[in-house]
Amino acid sequence: MMSWHPDRLRRQVEYMDAHPEVDVLGTGAYSIDSDYRLQGIRSRTSIPSSDFGVGMRGLFLQPTVMGRTAWFLANPYDETASARRCEDAELWFRTFGRTTYGLLEEPLLFYREDSADAIKKLRSSNSGRIRFMFRGQSEVRRKSLCLRLAWPP
Repeated sequence: MMSWHPDRLRRQVEYMDAHPEVDVLGTGAYSIDSDYRLQGIRSRTSIPSSDFGVGMRGLFLQPTVMGRTAWFLANPYDETASARRCEDAELWFRTFGRTTYGLLEEPLLFYREDSADAIKKLRSSNSGRIRFMFRGQSEVRRKSLCLRLAWPP
C-alpha cells in the first residue's frame, strides 16, 4: 500500500520540464508501517555508475517513477517468467547506458512495508535479478565469473 505526497506530481513534472534530457525520474520515499507510523526514509543520493551497480542495488523504488511516454513505449517491461517480481529492475538494467535517469532524493511517496513479507519478497526479487544480470550481452555478462560474483565496491 502506498500514497503520494501532496506535492509529488507537481515536483516531478517541474523537474521533467526543467530537464528535457531526462527520460525517467525517481524519488525518495517515506517507509511506513501498517499503522502508518514513519519507519524511515528510502532514498538514493546518486544513480549507479555501471549496469552491475544497477543490477545489484536497483535504481528506484518503482512506485516513485515518472517517465516520458515515448521512452516507455520504446522500452516495455519484460513480462516473461524470467523477470517475475523484478520487472522494473530488469528494465533499468537493460536500458542502462542509453537512458538518462533523474533522481529527486526528496521523499514524495509514503510506502507501507510489512516486515512479515519483506524476506520472501527480497529473496524472490534477488533471484530474478541474478537471472537477468547473467544473460545476454550486458557488461556484467562479459566479465569473468569471479568478478561477476564479487560485490561491487
